[in-house]
Amino acid sequence: MAAAEPPAPVAPSGDPLITLQRRLSVAVLVGLIALSALVATAARPVPLGAEEIPADVELLGELSYRAWDGEGRAARAVDWNVVLGTGNCCESLVRVAADGTIYDFGGNELHLSRDSGASWSRIDTTLVLGAEGDLGIAPNGDVVALTWDPYTGDRIVAVRWTAADRVWRQQEILLNTPFYDRPWLAVVPGADTATGYRVVVRSGYALNPGYLVSDDGLAYTAALRLLASRDPLGPLASSGWVGSAQAQAHRSAGMIPLGDGRLLLAADLALACSSRLHVLEVDGAFSCLGEQAGPLAGWHVMDDRGTLYAAEFEPSGQISLRHSTTQGTTSTLLALPMLGMEVRGDGDLDIKTTADGDRVVIAGHAQDPDGNSHVLVWDLRRVGASYDVTRIVELGRGDGAFGTNASGGTRLDFPSVGILPDGRLVASFRDAELAEMALAIESR
Repeated sequence: MAAAEPPAPVAPSGDPLITLQRRLSVAVLVGLIALSALVATAARPVPLGAEEIPADVELLGELSYRAWDGEGRAARAVDWNVVLGTGNCCESLVRVAADGTIYDFGGNELHLSRDSGASWSRIDTTLVLGAEGDLGIAPNGDVVALTWDPYTGDRIVAVRWTAADRVWRQQEILLNTPFYDRPWLAVVPGADTATGYRVVVRSGYALNPGYLVSDDGLAYTAALRLLASRDPLGPLASSGWVGSAQAQAHRSAGMIPLGDGRLLLAADLALACSSRLHVLEVDGAFSCLGEQAGPLAGWHVMDDRGTLYAAEFEPSGQISLRHSTTQGTTSTLLALPMLGMEVRGDGDLDIKTTADGDRVVIAGHAQDPDGNSHVLVWDLRRVGASYDVTRIVELGRGDGAFGTNASGGTRLDFPSVGILPDGRLVASFRDAELAEMALAIESR
């Protein structure tokens, strides 16, 4: 049966978000024109070497934190190995490679551990100050990373580890934006490039239309064709690909590589589709995705089988897992037990799955009735066509009141979570005793 005709890229009148999109259209167009000067492309700088050296981190040893079963009843505490110094004051950005290497690019420098957090290295790059980064892992094993440095010249420093020769390289790129914010990064396989992938970087600032694209993870150019909309596409044409789970970005990135050179983008104020979902095509053009029976703000990750997942936030503070095995045309919603707490905001979540989709973990920054902050991780397992919550674990003591983003005071901007190859978890958190964000690696 033929698919229903997808909507035109113009939303119905009366929708306040689309009204805002229309009002922003002129500003966005001006921004995109200005973006042409974002990255100098006439001369391609020669990448510099980057050395991997021992990192000055603080290992706090094994600590035990609370846990509950899937019904919210108290369960046996979980032991974690805790480390300080891999992120910055209020952010750690975790990725886990297929070989078990843990990466954190929360602050100025990329940190990594090849032994489950027992020892750490850092990549010695060009000096940056107050930087914020992200990273991704390509199907061929390359590691690509990028950090935005606002205080020493508005620039980004790109870093790449090439699996073929096992060498770290870096490249500095000057920006000309008033405010780029933390970059969100996705590795997009299937591109016709020498590496076999592209890297797409999205500004963390909602009103900044700054997308950067790289064919090698070092030299970036501005993606100027995002508003060159073509006829809308029908339902998402992807059935998953081997390596999709490895490529899962942070929930806040709103980017899902489709394995064929395309990238699924979540809602973006600079782009107006009635479905609010968009696809960045192989040639850099932008298309609208057909209506979805799923989350308004977009899907967040996809497993190797093509199942789409979203960690949904409700204004009430309730969190739910939505998943779809039909490319988003139908979906199932499961509310998570909240333990009497509320998640603070839409940006306070992360989600990851295993390759087969049999396991999903969601990390959230929640608040109890007394105003104390808690980092919780919901651990779900597939049961038939749905999921059950098997446990809820807390990281930290839950005794600090932390703000988010630019809210002022002591901050916990977002949690980040990953699954190690042996099934153990790694996640970021903080509590009143910690002067900055910490990483916790579940003990064996």
